[in-house]
Amino acid sequence: MKDSGIRKEIAEVAPYGKFIIEAPLTIAVVVDPSKDPTHYIEDGAIAATHILLSAHALGLGSCWVGAFGSTYENDVKRILGIPTRFRIVALVALGYPAETGTSMRKGLKELVHHEKYGKRAERAEKSKS
Repeated sequence: MKDSGIRKEIAEVAPYGKFIIEAPLTIAVVVDPSKDPTHYIEDGAIAATHILLSAHALGLGSCWVGAFGSTYENDVKRILGIPTRFRIVALVALGYPAETGTSMRKGLKELVHHEKYGKRAERAEKSKS
């Protein structure tokens, strides 16, 4: 949604999305549970992730606004005119970043376990010698 009035209404009801009003565009990722009652949340999450990755590739800043199991999902549905049978998986705010920050991303050595939990890459390399 590009309409600043709509983004303002959503920002007022979304506890984790107050900044949506500042983003020039926000995409609502909406799924229909009747199409796939087992995997609809995962399918929506995959779609949202692809939006985030594509935005990054284009030099855009983006932010996933979630927590839609809470009460404000119905408020956002009302604002956007989304039928009650659908679910909102995420809102994705998009725009050009005002600044470039440093990544707080952890390195793979902190996240990846080899073969078993707790066996880090460094330990795997040391055990070979």
